[in-house]
Parts: sequence; structure tokens; C-alpha cells
Amino acid sequence: FPARQTKGPLYCFVQNRTLNVFTAENSKLFKDELKQTFSGPILQIQLSDSAWGIGLFSASGNEIYIYGLNGVLEKGFPVQGSTAFEISATGTQGERILVCGLGDLIRAYSLPERK
Repeated sequence: FPARQTKGPLYCFVQNRTLNVFTAENSKLFKDELKQTFSGPILQIQLSDSAWGIGLFSASGNEIYIYGLNGVLEKGFPVQGSTAFEISATGTQGERILVCGLGDLIRAYSLPERK
């Protein structure tokens, strides 16, 4: 996907439970060993007005992970969830929440403010 904090697109894939993230120049940005098998797309996530990250979910493991482009798992993650998810602002203070499904439930998580 086109990355807003790099000089070109990022290429992200999971192989044998390893998340690999490369730049358009074929330089490894980061990798992480995962505990779960992941399904669905790897998503580009806006973490703040100026920061972006990568999100993925495991339907079998009921977990959602969000990484900063520095390869660090965001504070408070993983969270429970077994579906694709959405992050949006809500309320008068612009609080950001992550909404996802977990079985037959809808979960909403308040995300910490990120500067």
C-alpha cells in the first residue's frame, strides 16, 4: 500500500507466522514473529494526525495487532477481535476508538492518545 511516512509504497506480508515489511527499494523496514496465523488484509492505519501504522487480525486467535512503522507494537495491543476493524474519532474530544467483531459481539476499544 502507499505509505504516507515513507518515500514510496510498503510491501507487507505474513509468511510462516512472520510479519515482513519492506520498502519499495526492497529494504526491510521491520519483521516480527507472530504467535497466531493471520487472515484478511494487512491494513494501513492512521495512528495520529502525523503517524501511520500497520494493522492485522487473527480470526482463529481472536487478536488484533497494530504496529507503528518503526516495528513497535502499539501500546495496549494486541486486543481481542476476530474480524476486520475500523478506527475512527468519536465524541467532542476526538477520542479515537477501534471497533471490531468478536464472535457475535461488537467490541469498541478506546485508543491511547498518540502524539
